[in-house]
Amino acid sequence: MAEVKTLLVGLLALCLVNSCFCNSWDAYIDNLIAQSKDTSGVEHVDKASIFGLDTSRWTSVNGDKVLEISSTEVNTIATAFRSSDFNSFMSDGVNVSGVKYQFLKVEDDKTVYAKKKDHGGIVMMASKTAVVIAHYPEGKQSGNAVKAVGVIAEYLESLNM
Repeated sequence: MAEVKTLLVGLLALCLVNSCFCNSWDAYIDNLIAQSKDTSGVEHVDKASIFGLDTSRWTSVNGDKVLEISSTEVNTIATAFRSSDFNSFMSDGVNVSGVKYQFLKVEDDKTVYAKKKDHGGIVMMASKTAVVIAHYPEGKQSGNAVKAVGVIAEYLESLNM
């Protein structure tokens, strides 16, 4: 497992340095999904996205692995993380891709958990300048999603991003 993490961190670093190798931040989505695999190789995240706390889009806005999030949803999420005020999630839920997820909890003002019966769940984690967000389908393990989001968010954090 440590070798896989080292390899992925190296690939992420290469993506940052050499934009010819990785055309965009979308490679981070593939890496995040790969990080969500359990010991039997089953992926527990199906879609992900990264955007700046300033609401700028870092990953594509559509694609089969992209978690499509409206501009309004991005603005609401970024505002909550910038201010460390998650009361709107508590009262209104967490809206992602047009689905209203029930807010479950926030940890350390950096990680938000939300779930909707028959729709799976959402895990969001902030770095210094971005929000990494992933969706896990119903029946998949939230812990694997948390681990995967954490790997990417911590890597961005280590780069002061």
